[in-house]
Amino acid sequence: MSLSTSSPVETDWTVTISVHEREGQTRATARLQYGEHESVGVGLVALSPAEHGFAGVGSQLAVARALSDLARHLAA
Repeated sequence: MSLSTSSPVETDWTVTISVHEREGQTRATARLQYGEHESVGVGLVALSPAEHGFAGVGSQLAVARALSDLARHLAA
């Protein structure tokens, strides 16, 4: 068995998440940049009037959906 003496390869992957709320809907976009490539995932949430009292729940759910969508794009 021989040990590899090659230099390690380092690659930076950056995820930027944007959240926008408008007219009772929350939209999150997860944008992954790696090398010369980019992948985007989107998550949408429309809260019912009963759910509006929970601060941040729409944003959290939209971000989770955007990241899940991004993961599906990467695995495809």
